[in-house]
Amino acid sequence: MSKRHTAPKRRKGAPTTTRRHRYWFSNVVAKKGAKSFATREKAQAWAKENDTSGMVLHETLSGKLQWRAKRRA
Repeated sequence: MSKRHTAPKRRKGAPTTTRRHRYWFSNVVAKKGAKSFATREKAQAWAKENDTSGMVLHETLSGKLQWRAKRRA
């Protein structure tokens, strides 16, 4: 990440460099969570339409099923 110096800060009107000011960072994207399903059949139907080669079907403590990324060894 490139450091912002005084001129850009002054133009934007924000004298701070904290994460609170999202426009300083160009790589801010929404986080993608695990896809949850109530039944195993729904999870398998979703898997037929999407690539699940790097994922594993995991059962949560609440009884739901999630497609999660495989853990790295």
